[in-house]
Amino acid sequence: PSIADVAKRDPDQATSLQVVATRLRANAGIFGDLGLWAMQPSTLLQVGVLAGLPYRIAVADLQTQVQQAVAARASPLEATSVEVIELPAGTGFHAGYRNATDLSLHREVHLRTPNGRYLVIVMSLTGVIDPATETQFLAIAGSLTALPGAASGDTPAPSTGPEGHADAALEALLPDSVGAVALEKRSVNGEDLVGSGTQTGGTVIDALGSIVSAPGAVSVALAVPSASASARLLLAAYGASGVDEGGLNGMLATFPAQVWSHQSIGGRDVLVSVAGSDDSRTYLRVVGGVLEQVQTDDAALAQEAIAALH
Repeated sequence: PSIADVAKRDPDQATSLQVVATRLRANAGIFGDLGLWAMQPSTLLQVGVLAGLPYRIAVADLQTQVQQAVAARASPLEATSVEVIELPAGTGFHAGYRNATDLSLHREVHLRTPNGRYLVIVMSLTGVIDPATETQFLAIAGSLTALPGAASGDTPAPSTGPEGHADAALEALLPDSVGAVALEKRSVNGEDLVGSGTQTGGTVIDALGSIVSAPGAVSVALAVPSASASARLLLAAYGASGVDEGGLNGMLATFPAQVWSHQSIGGRDVLVSVAGSDDSRTYLRVVGGVLEQVQTDDAALAQEAIAALH
């Protein structure tokens, strides 16, 4: 259906859908909005499939997560329900309640997939959900299956090493200082970035999310000035398992030419962004299967940082 069909029934709902569509169009991949949505204009029935937060969940935590979610959203004027459900995509709970904010009826299936990830299938409708619609919703939930090649048993999250230092090898590629600016380093695994709100590289992490098959395939090492330094500087190194130098350069080739251009800095070919609202620029270069990033508002400092990287 067109957005105009939805707008005839509910202009506010149409506006909300346009906002979500704009975010999805940015192609943030697995680090962006994880979800698929459908709407029936005649009734404003919505059905969605999305990744739950947290991205991975323990068996013992799933029921508590569902009960807390229902309690936070449900209207006290109507009874709620939480029942055990087993489907091809995983096992979990089928919840029903009336939303306290807009009084729409909600049906949600919260699943823990075989590899431990959290999947949610939702339906909402203003009014009454008839038996046929209930049956259709459960059929949609039951039609979901595991990705081909997914592990049949529980797969633990990738090892992240000491807290704050998930990838020591990647951190080692970043310098301890740039000129007189001392740097502090840390690293994270991609699974820790899903839904965490961690600021890493904006466009860069979004683009990486569109070329890997799972968050755990990505590692990010960051270096920023120590607390005593006043320089505005960020250095980062991104590793993507299964993506070689050609794949990373191919990803960079998709960046818009009106924002990014190639420049020779210190004899190195570097992709450089236009200046942002804070006058900072981002500098990108692929070396040996690692994507290196420098971000600063100081051109001279940027050149020193690029030279300091491997």
